[in-house]
Amino acid sequence: MFCNLCMYFELLKEKRYKSSWDKLQDCIDLAKMVGSYIEIENRLEISKVLHLLSSYETLYPYSVFASSEYIISKSHCSICGQSMLSLSCQHIKGKLYWGEVAVEMIDEIKTFQAVALVSHPEDKRCVIELSDDNRTEVKKFKRIDQFLELNQPFLQDFSIKKIIENRMRDDIKIVGRNDPCSCGTGVKFKKCCGKDLYYKHERNIITPLQTVSMIKL
Repeated sequence: MFCNLCMYFELLKEKRYKSSWDKLQDCIDLAKMVGSYIEIENRLEISKVLHLLSSYETLYPYSVFASSEYIISKSHCSICGQSMLSLSCQHIKGKLYWGEVAVEMIDEIKTFQAVALVSHPEDKRCVIELSDDNRTEVKKFKRIDQFLELNQPFLQDFSIKKIIENRMRDDIKIVGRNDPCSCGTGVKFKKCCGKDLYYKHERNIITPLQTVSMIKL
């Protein structure tokens, strides 16, 4: 988990935000896995790490994901190699056996039934993006880029509050509502540039919280 956490923060430093999303999901999955195998009083800061990673998730622009539904025709247990549906396999999916997690390995998919668009899937790696979005990676991930400019420690937990404000554009010369538009079209200002005089601006308020400590006293 800590190796993946270090790789995630390294991707952020390199401004490889798109690649960092999948690594963030790896970290979240591993934090949940580690926590499930440790008694509550001995978990150190696993729950706080998970909360921190969830806070980082909110900095990304992703809100819609694809979730696939399919019928599996053949699979096997990662430990014994037998089908997890057969009596010959005595392992339970997700349980720990001698330091190894029992995982169902899919060998063959019979049918893809559907792909649903959802907002809170179990796996958030399949994101939905516009194919004609030609913005640079920094512009696509503006919120997390601006957050990193604050130079907060990576293990500094935080809360974020989003405020949408109406702001006036400074590239439009204001004239009377019924006067010819200042852009020279001859159309009344209220029916031309006046319609786009205000725009929605997102302002984020970041509040630093407690730093996550990995030391048990």
